Amino acid sequence: MSIADSLCREYERVLKLRWPGSLSGEERMWMVVYDPPQERKIRARLVQFELTTKEAGRKWRLVRLEGVFPEWLATNKYREQLFANPKALAGALDGFKRRLTEFVQGELAAADDQTVVALTGAGSLFGLWSVSELLGAVAGEVNGIVLVFFPGRHEGTSYRLMDARASWNYLALAIEPKVGE
Repeated sequence: MSIADSLCREYERVLKLRWPGSLSGEERMWMVVYDPPQERKIRARLVQFELTTKEAGRKWRLVRLEGVFPEWLATNKYREQLFANPKALAGALDGFKRRLTEFVQGELAAADDQTVVALTGAGSLFGLWSVSELLGAVAGEVNGIVLVFFPGRHEGTSYRLMDARASWNYLALAIEPKVGE
């Protein structure tokens, strides 16, 4: 069985769990964790994740993060200066972080407690902002489940995007392929 198929099967198993209304936003986050080279194969299976969600009687809302940074940069009034001096980008990233937070909050606000909001493109944040900080910023807006497709590693209570430094989310539920399947 492929890693993508194993992740879909594990997601289906987890999806059948009860969703208590008393869970915090952080506890309503599920991380589909896979090796970064598997990204394209996982993306090719998004429809399978969507069908599994709908077959379980839940709604599906796909949110693509990968376009937010290029859109923000293209509309930034200082874009020419940033292109001319890329080192200045670090000082301008607060604006991007606000834009991304507002974007995800808007998507979460449009979802009810029966909706799985699937976030793709977490890898596009690498070097710009921590996925854990984004999730922490939007945790209060989560009604259903946030399903983060996460190219990286899960070790104990830490997650490593693209195998880089460890970061938060000890309350998130890791969905990982089963070894040997």
